[in-house]
Formats: sequence, C-alpha cells, structure tokens
Amino acid sequence: LEAVPGGKGGEGLFCGSGGVSGTGAWNNESSSLVLSVCSSENLRAGVEYVFAFTTTNPSEAQESRSVSVEASGEAVEYPSTAMERNTSSVVLGIEGGASPLKVVVPVFTTKRIGQSTPVSGIANVITVSLSATLDLSGGASSAITLTNLTGAVLGANVALEAVPGGKGGEGLFCGSGGVSGTGAWNNESSSLVLSVCSSENLRAGVEYVFAFTTTNPSEAQESRSVSVEASGEAVEYPSTAMERNTSSVVLGIEGGASPLKIVLSAF
Repeated sequence: LEAVPGGKGGEGLFCGSGGVSGTGAWNNESSSLVLSVCSSENLRAGVEYVFAFTTTNPSEAQESRSVSVEASGEAVEYPSTAMERNTSSVVLGIEGGASPLKVVVPVFTTKRIGQSTPVSGIANVITVSLSATLDLSGGASSAITLTNLTGAVLGANVALEAVPGGKGGEGLFCGSGGVSGTGAWNNESSSLVLSVCSSENLRAGVEYVFAFTTTNPSEAQESRSVSVEASGEAVEYPSTAMERNTSSVVLGIEGGASPLKIVLSAF
C-alpha cells in the first residue's frame, strides 16, 4: 500500500501476511483485496483515510465495474455497499477515465499515408492522417514515429505543411529548438520523429492531417509498408502498419498514391 498526501497514514493501518505493515492480501479468484487492520492500529470513526496501490491494467479494453466495500470483525460488521466512482472526469481524453479499471487500448484508429506523385526525382507531397484513442500531450513528452519511409530525401529538420480540414495537425509538433511545425528526420532508419510541442495535445478521437514534401529518389521502387508508433510518459502506442492507398491510379500508375512508390519517367 502506498502513502497519499493528506491521507492520515492510511496505508500503515493494515497488515498483510506475517503481520507486515502497509500490505494487503489479494484474492485472484474473487478479484478482491483484503485489508486486515494491524493488531496495534485503529481506523478511527469520522477520520477520512486515504491510501493507494498500483496494479497493471489488462491488455484488453473494458468498462469500469461497480466496486463494493465491506468490513468484518468481532466488534462490528459493515454490510457490503457500492463505492463511489468518478465516472465524469476526463483522463487522457477519456470521459470516466478516472473510474477504477476502465481500460482503453492505445491504438491509432486512423493511420493513413499517401503521396501526390510517383514520378522519380521530383518533389512529392506526403500526406499523413492520424487519430488516436488516447491523448498524446507534449507535457508528457509524447512523440510519434513514422518508420520505413525508404527512399525519401529529406533534411534533418522537416517542415510540416497544413492540409485543408486537417485540424491544424502540422502545428502540433515541434522539432529541434522547439520550432513549431517541424519534425526530425533520421536518415539511417528512414524514420520521421514527430515530437508533440510542450503546449500542445493530440486529442483522442480527433483526426489530424498534415503533409510534408520530400524529393523522390531517382531510381524506381515499390511502396513499402510504413509503420507508426508513439511513446511518452503517459501512454505507449505499439508499432503498427499504416494504411496505404494501393489501388488509386495516379498518372496512369495503379497504386501511384501509395507512399514512395516510384516510377521512372522514360519512353
């Protein structure tokens, strides 16, 4: 059990196996936590005690369920009653996110990437659309990485461009020196790192769109799978393949809108 500021030492009232202070006993079958008051302690009437414990959330999404509390002892019995849950506060963009064991899986529900032209050796606008299930804030050092942009020709600092209806997605990210509207290009890994600005927040459920311009390579190549992932202090998004438009025809090339599919312009 863990101390909470102003909690009146609530964590030290309870003893687990072997009389160890500050511990409780978990029953996995009944999903219950038993808190036995230490023999030398007394949970006094009218005093509000606060304590905490840390669990690992399950990997699957779930709603918060009603949690009950009861007490037993030689002197008094407290019948089981539902505890109060905070079902309205917003945490990481999730209403009711403070309700116990409400779990949301961090995934990008929108993760599209496309290009303006497959012609070799010329400027090519890459457009990215992203929507996340949980907030990604700069205050939590959040960053999004696009990986396997093989063949892109970019400088170390990549200017991000506005797209109509894109919700200002280009302005969410800051590159070197905190310059808004830029990303960082890693040529070795062919990846673009998009660090959320300290004052910005990529809000859950909002689809943001932005673009950047690369120079297409001079050699022909097929479009490769591009992955997106996110890291931060509050939430991690595992790497997953982005959606590519492999069917649209651009300049007579089927799949020409698929990122970094390159065709030589020759007779």
